[in-house]
Amino acid sequence: MDLRTLLSEITGQNLQIGFPYVAERIFMVLTFVILISIGVFTAFLIRKNRLTNRIKVILLISVLLYNGILFGGVPNVFQAMQLFFSSLISNQNPLLPLMMFLIFLGLTLVFSRIFCGFICPMGILQELASMVRFKTNFENYRKGKKRKNYIRWGFFILYLMLTIIWGFQATVFLNPFNGFQFFNYTTNIMLIFAGIFMIGIFITSFFVYRPFCRYFCPFGALACEVSKFSLIKFRRTSNCISCGLCEKICPTQEAFRDSNKGECYLCNRCAIMCSESHLIDNNLLNQINSQISAIGIREFGIQKLIFSKEGFLEKIIKKLIHSFIINGYSRYYKELVDSFKGNHKFSIDYIQSIIERLKKILPNEVKKINWNEIEQWKKQNEQKLKNREKDMGKNRLLYGFNKEI
Repeated sequence: MDLRTLLSEITGQNLQIGFPYVAERIFMVLTFVILISIGVFTAFLIRKNRLTNRIKVILLISVLLYNGILFGGVPNVFQAMQLFFSSLISNQNPLLPLMMFLIFLGLTLVFSRIFCGFICPMGILQELASMVRFKTNFENYRKGKKRKNYIRWGFFILYLMLTIIWGFQATVFLNPFNGFQFFNYTTNIMLIFAGIFMIGIFITSFFVYRPFCRYFCPFGALACEVSKFSLIKFRRTSNCISCGLCEKICPTQEAFRDSNKGECYLCNRCAIMCSESHLIDNNLLNQINSQISAIGIREFGIQKLIFSKEGFLEKIIKKLIHSFIINGYSRYYKELVDSFKGNHKFSIDYIQSIIERLKKILPNEVKKINWNEIEQWKKQNEQKLKNREKDMGKNRLLYGFNKEI
């Protein structure tokens, strides 16, 4: 007895539960085409660096309303895997669930976790929750990575055993996708349990990033391994200066240079941080470091290099300000001033190291900095700084085929 028959006998209703049990095959094919098109379109936006937070939220909510609320949680890859594995010990035809399963794994192989990030209704539900209250647990994530893998694969083995030994019905209550059916059948007891599981995952997602995807989803476990070999994924380019901002903002800590991106859900936080909040001009900072090194080597010949130590320091500060882009500009300027005054450290280690070198080489001059004059210069050059915005913060991250550096 399958789930449809079981629920129909209990409720007296002719229920059609999840994918691939869409009532009309034409709608099933149409849904497939629409969802895959959404995934490709999202990949295009990420590739062109046009996926802002506003567009992302609109896109996620639209897809959730379509495949979550309207169609009751499709595509239900959890159920597709249930049907496939249970068919191994029954006379059911495994072709349809296997096709859906392989299509979305194939999508993952090409575009990385685009399915989990922007097509899967459970993935979307968790992502929206994480955007409300989000904080990366940078220090403890790597320590718990091995423990997370034990939980994930332990649950996968348990789920596989239950499905093969007891059949499809044994894992119905473990499938939160069925919770979306609760909107259509509010009095069904079996769907209520799935709905409670789904709500629990949603609430947990405010505090833990994608708990279902990363710990319990059997498709997510396989997609994680496939995604390591994806053709298109986030990669660093030669313009990257390893400032560490993307690593700090990444909720799964997959932004490290040596990461295989298996757990990258294309949330785009790293790209937004790099293109909108990134404040480092690579060429300028290289120039600054070279000039500071020259001063350190030729301390007694400094008069030959520049007019005065004060003039040199002023030029360095102005170059640092030039390295800021207009997004968050005022905040970073104030942070620069406070860092020179010793009130606190600059949030970017690379710039903080420059400040510390200047304090060591030119301690007296740093104390005599005329911040009022620099503030006036900043106001006079505001438009020039704005014109630099378009050219900065680009191409440090690439969602594409290019080789990682």
